[in-house]
Amino acid sequence: QDKQFLKTLPGKANLKVDFKLSLVRPQHGPMTGAAGEWSKSRGRKLQVSEVSLALGAVCCWAFASEAFIGTHGSGRIWRIFQARQVTRCSGRRSEGSSVVSSLQDFLRKTTQQRVSEFRARGAHQEGRYGIQAHDTCGRLAGDSWLLPVEAWIFRNNLGRHKTRLAISQKAAEIRHGIGKITDLEQQRWEERARLIYRNIAFRGGENQRPLEVRFRGQSGSSPWMRLPVNTDELGRVSCELRVPTSDVEQWSGGSAWLDVEVRGSRLERGSLGSFAWRLGSRRSGKAHLHLEASQGVTVISDVDDTVKMTKVFAGKDVVVRNTFFKEFEPVPGMPELYSEWARTLPGVSFHFVSNSPPELLEPLRNFSIQAGFPRAPLHLRPLTGKDRDDFKAKKIESLIQMSPQRKFILVGDSSESDARIYTALSKSYPDQIMKILIRQVHRRCKVDDKVFESLDPSSWQVFKEPDEVSL
Repeated sequence: QDKQFLKTLPGKANLKVDFKLSLVRPQHGPMTGAAGEWSKSRGRKLQVSEVSLALGAVCCWAFASEAFIGTHGSGRIWRIFQARQVTRCSGRRSEGSSVVSSLQDFLRKTTQQRVSEFRARGAHQEGRYGIQAHDTCGRLAGDSWLLPVEAWIFRNNLGRHKTRLAISQKAAEIRHGIGKITDLEQQRWEERARLIYRNIAFRGGENQRPLEVRFRGQSGSSPWMRLPVNTDELGRVSCELRVPTSDVEQWSGGSAWLDVEVRGSRLERGSLGSFAWRLGSRRSGKAHLHLEASQGVTVISDVDDTVKMTKVFAGKDVVVRNTFFKEFEPVPGMPELYSEWARTLPGVSFHFVSNSPPELLEPLRNFSIQAGFPRAPLHLRPLTGKDRDDFKAKKIESLIQMSPQRKFILVGDSSESDARIYTALSKSYPDQIMKILIRQVHRRCKVDDKVFESLDPSSWQVFKEPDEVSL
């Protein structure tokens, strides 16, 4: 092996691979795959008589090009695979030695090329797997805190789905009248549509993966803790950890927030696939956890046309353009209103509940932070499955039930069914829901006051501008 080449890579672990190389008569069939590429590079029509040759060449080529390049993970861990050839030639021995030498050169050049490609992409490039952690709210339960952990494992698809993206973009242009777009809009389309395609072509690698979590605060951090459940078939996990109050207070240092990190568990052992997963999952997903007091005010808000300009009332064509091509824009005055509540309401916490798909969590979370909204969990409706039915009503009701001593403000808009949903919830939980606020998005989307006829007039308000709101 070329020791100088091995020295150019940080760290080294050896895995010896034995394979046999044979040169035989043509009637046994042509070589395929990586071995075929090598034979073409030699300019000779070599043939295979034993499976060991094809498996050996493909195995070495796969190790060199996929196993240690494709599982770089954090960019710090590498594996160098050394091959030990055993030759058996039907011709002269010198010819066999020449063939072995050329195969070594081919594998080395292929590996060098893959390493160069990886390094050119930069250390910031994601690995084979990615982990996305969700913002959550913890709550007191006796002498302990219940700290929810929600995360999603997905296969990184940077550079993938080019055909799907091109076809779906053309379909959007035809069906929704999307005309000429700018380079920046094209970039947004590729970024956001590719997030949707994370759910496509799953191969089971995200299922039953063990994860571990760590909480960080102003005064310290927890050790890495194994989650009690593994991921489901979609790569998602949702659970709660019961942590003593003394530990949480020690980590938080009096703050109402903890940073959350989720990564693949180091405890997993097994096949090369598991090894690849452990390396690829070293880059942890990060989120925030709000330590919610037992008593206080919780603001539950819709997203589209309540805090973000989507214009659902204008039809699907406009919604598609504003969701996938345009920069997200806040509803004027709403960031200031929510920031004022964050400063003045006692023990306040925020939740955003939306029918947008969870694949858009990253751009929506970035939008809310950049627009100046308080940091809050985003509860998004799945693209498929039974959880889509009455998602908003069920999610809000579960949040109310989990905090029986807290008061709630429900904020929505007139373009959807928010008024009807909030009214039904207010009837079921009259002592907890203190106010319903509905933003009138357009003169064509007025709210029928009869929806609220069974409620106390002071418990609801329809407004056009945020400065009209009164609690």
